Amino acid sequence: MQFVADYWRHAYKRTLDPRNRRWAADWWNYDEALMRLDALWRAREHARQEPGPAMSNWWLQHADPQMTALFDKDGPFVDAPELRTDRGEPLPHADPPPGLFPDERQWASRG
Repeated sequence: MQFVADYWRHAYKRTLDPRNRRWAADWWNYDEALMRLDALWRAREHARQEPGPAMSNWWLQHADPQMTALFDKDGPFVDAPELRTDRGEPLPHADPPPGLFPDERQWASRG
C-alpha cells in the first residue's frame, strides 16, 4: 500500500518503545493492521476532496483513533519483533511481496 510506504510512515512519526507503543515493519502481514490502514487511507482520500473541516475531522475521527489502536502495546503488533525508533524517525517499513497491493487506480477509468 503506497499510502503507508511513501506517505503515512513519514508523516505520522512516533517514538516506538515496545512497552508503550508497538509497530511492525511488515505491517501488511497483520490482518487487523492492514484493514485499519486501508480504512484510514480510504477515509483520507474521501476527506481530502471535501471542503471545510473534513481533513480536521479525519484526523480526530479516523487517524488518531486508528493509530492509537495500532500502536497499543496489546494491539495487532503484540507478537511482532520489538522495534525502537527515536523521535522524528519514520515508522519502520519492509516492502511487501510483489503483487500484494494491486494498483487500484487502473480500475478508475473502466466503466
